[in-house]
Amino acid sequence: MRIKGPTTNRVRRHEAEEPARSGVYAPTAILPAPPPPPSRPPRSLGDLSTAPAEDIVSVTADHFSQSEALKRKQRGSMRALLGHLSTFPGDTWQERWEASGHDGGRPVGDAAGDNRPLRTKLNCATGQAFALRLVRPTLLGFRCNRFFHYSPWFRGVAQDPLLEEFCRRADLLPMSQARRTRTKFDVCCALTVFGIDLKDLTPEALLHYAVESRRHELAGEKTSFAGTLAWPILHEMGHFPASAPVACAVPLPAGRSPSRKPSTVTSSTTVRCATCWSSTSAAARRTWTTRLCGS
Repeated sequence: MRIKGPTTNRVRRHEAEEPARSGVYAPTAILPAPPPPPSRPPRSLGDLSTAPAEDIVSVTADHFSQSEALKRKQRGSMRALLGHLSTFPGDTWQERWEASGHDGGRPVGDAAGDNRPLRTKLNCATGQAFALRLVRPTLLGFRCNRFFHYSPWFRGVAQDPLLEEFCRRADLLPMSQARRTRTKFDVCCALTVFGIDLKDLTPEALLHYAVESRRHELAGEKTSFAGTLAWPILHEMGHFPASAPVACAVPLPAGRSPSRKPSTVTSSTTVRCATCWSSTSAAARRTWTTRLCGS
């Protein structure tokens, strides 16, 4: 029996009594994107962008060397690099660097030809020029050059307490020294190519670094990503927002080719929350982080 009454078949929509709170349903998907250029680029040892070559040579020797013998060696290496860059047009060292074409993947050491001692000097000076923020290379321009001890160089110049805390935590990772070193290198490399301090490194920026490293096959393997071990440390430090995934873990769905890169990281890809990560056993962390590295 249908109850009669003053009703109609029309559906009436009513306005909400109070507006919905903003941010409650904000998506957690993260898209890879480089960070915006900082208003004040990091210059721990001063702005050397237009400094005379000999001033840069002196700063390099005084900062990276202790003995007079090592300082002479450092001066010779930096003079060789700056002499090479001086052959290209530009008002700043950055402009000369960009005009040199090394950002396209041509190592600076190639300018030495068959002169192996000169190649060694150029390689060393190039890494120190990056650490000094004298020039800002692209990711490919950075990684095509061969030099060692970059993280200590970079940290010594930066003198960044936040970066030191990250490195302290990285040294506690339950894995090989090589992987702990690579974790610190990934962050120092990302800060170099983005021209920022750690405080300006966002999840989107680190994901962009990871994707670009894989695209250029710089992560060690074609199916792995750079920065995967750095991500949970930064999340645990509270550097990344709580809405960000706790790990840069991007599982490949069935049928997807490993050569395809993901375009987003969402909270659904997270396999452990921050609390679980901090309370997980060392063996479990080692198994998980090994899986993240793709090996």
